Amino acid sequence: MNVVIYPYSIEHSYIKKYKKLFRYNIIYFMCYGNILPISHQNDNDDYCTFTDLVDGKISFDDFDTFCIIDKVPDENELYKIVEFVCSNGKNIICVEEEYLDQIEKNLQEVQCEIVAMQL
Repeated sequence: MNVVIYPYSIEHSYIKKYKKLFRYNIIYFMCYGNILPISHQNDNDDYCTFTDLVDGKISFDDFDTFCIIDKVPDENELYKIVEFVCSNGKNIICVEEEYLDQIEKNLQEVQCEIVAMQL
């Protein structure tokens, strides 16, 4: 399973450092608010933003699952991203259970698998 992790911040650097130990193939770390880390140019181009996805800089063929790993400051951005990702046939893994009801409510008309689980 090829996964995009969201939202990525410095607190999640352990995921990046040990990504080979996870059972998923983590291919991108999507940063919140379209703000990339200062050091991103030295890091194998595996950081991305929602704008990169919308603009086609990241191919939908590259991944099949979008993973929400933490709380976000702006839930509206989260729901917008999830709707866009699901409408393009991708699945959702949500570690933050508080978002599940609203995500499912927003996506009633979109065929998308939404799973709550631990990484």
